[in-house]
Amino acid sequence: MRKTITIIAALLLLFTTSQVQAQDFRDKVNIIAYGSYGCERLNTNTHSNDQGVFANLNIINNKGISVGPFITAAWSNTTQNLSSYEGKSQEFGAGIAAGYYSNDIFGQEFWGGLSCGILFGKNDGTVILKNGTYASQQKDQVISTSLGLNFWHSNIYDLLPRTQIQVVYQVPLANTREAYWNKEKLQNDPSWDRTYLEISVKESLINLKLSGMYYIAPKIVAGYSYMKGNNEETASVGSEISVFKQGKGDGISIFGLYEIKENKDNNRFRVGIMLSFTSLF
Repeated sequence: MRKTITIIAALLLLFTTSQVQAQDFRDKVNIIAYGSYGCERLNTNTHSNDQGVFANLNIINNKGISVGPFITAAWSNTTQNLSSYEGKSQEFGAGIAAGYYSNDIFGQEFWGGLSCGILFGKNDGTVILKNGTYASQQKDQVISTSLGLNFWHSNIYDLLPRTQIQVVYQVPLANTREAYWNKEKLQNDPSWDRTYLEISVKESLINLKLSGMYYIAPKIVAGYSYMKGNNEETASVGSEISVFKQGKGDGISIFGLYEIKENKDNNRFRVGIMLSFTSLF
């Protein structure tokens, strides 16, 4: 039973990781909202959704250098019908974000950002089995760092105009965990290790003018992630369409991904949207 509970506890937390984003934040104030929905390829009743917000204020915003505090919050829900479990998580945090912009780095326009903060998270899960009910709650403190790089390329055909690279790394500081089997507290129930690494690359194919200063850019997306809690690696491929205002970052982005797991039966589809209110206007 212990092995079964450990595996289920891992599933409860599998899709609850949120990331502090370090995107193209050149405005004085930057506000972002995002959400996504994912389901397993072979069982759409195994699904998860997440929503979050991110905001920062650049106290220093001069000569291409920006520095300021940020706050973030995220929520997610996970359902697995085959083992009758439900998982919920909430996370909030704060930290410092810094960025640098130049219109001539090796002949290219460039923006790079780095953020570092502390996240406070809570994960609740319940599994109903034939012989009983398992319930758990884990609270975590996590250091989360994010590096974002943007390169703009100029050519006469305006092809492949922008490359975006993002690296997210999270390492746990502390956690507490309580677990119960039929309302009886379990001793020494293993905690979930929140160590997490994610790398993603986006390449814009072309910028198409919509109207005025607004453009639309189709992109191809590729990524890799590693979660130490269940020792799982995931590769992802997909596409994204972004609308942006000239001289600013993405205002609206809609994406679709296919996530490839080590166990092919767990491969997933994921779709989502990101809104950057200050970049859009």
